Amino acid sequence: MSEVELPLEAPLQDIAYRMIKDDIVTCQLAPNERLTEVQLSSRYNMGKAPIRSGLLRLCHEGLVEAKARRGYVVTPVTIQDIQEIFQLRLILEPRAARLAAGHLNEQQLVRLTQTSQTNYSTDNPESVGTFLEANKIFHVSIAQATGNHRMANTIARLLDEMQRLLHLGLMVRPRGTQYQNEHRQLLEALLAGESEKAEQLSYSQIRGGQEMVLERALSDPQISTTQRSYSPKTPRTKSIDNFAQTL
Repeated sequence: MSEVELPLEAPLQDIAYRMIKDDIVTCQLAPNERLTEVQLSSRYNMGKAPIRSGLLRLCHEGLVEAKARRGYVVTPVTIQDIQEIFQLRLILEPRAARLAAGHLNEQQLVRLTQTSQTNYSTDNPESVGTFLEANKIFHVSIAQATGNHRMANTIARLLDEMQRLLHLGLMVRPRGTQYQNEHRQLLEALLAGESEKAEQLSYSQIRGGQEMVLERALSDPQISTTQRSYSPKTPRTKSIDNFAQTL
């Protein structure tokens, strides 16, 4: 395999972290899947040192668990995870929408308009990843419009945890057009300064996402039982230069 030149601003450990995390979020590395540094070095065509650094960061974020003398394991998806994350979102995000109504600046408006138009196809896992990132930007931008940086940072962390859960649901049920409509309605309420309507729309949209993910989890014994796992589609192969330009 030929060597790949990387820009100086993209350290290998950051690239390794992003590549492993992307495959976990999109379930290319499945919940409960065992990982080793040797395996991942071969998968991403890089040395073990940056792989180890990326894995340690993911352990800190809770996406990977270190196992003594066994390497690492991708953290399983549990019903409790789904319930806890959505409960927090239902507390924070509707309130953020209420506070943000009528207070969007030009930069936030542009971001919200662009990301609200993103769609995806269940036949294209890459488009699902693009949609999930746009969805995160959309909701974090609303939180940022409140001026409450702690609230915005907390919501951003929750949405990071959410991406893997949403991926499980989105790959089964095509909801891209529905999400576009919901985001457009919420954006219109925010622009009009309709705080109560924005709060209600935010709450109902998050509840819809919760029901979608729970339906997917409860219908699959591999996810809803104690030993949960998920069988992804054909694994993708990646090279580090694909990520170097995004950092």
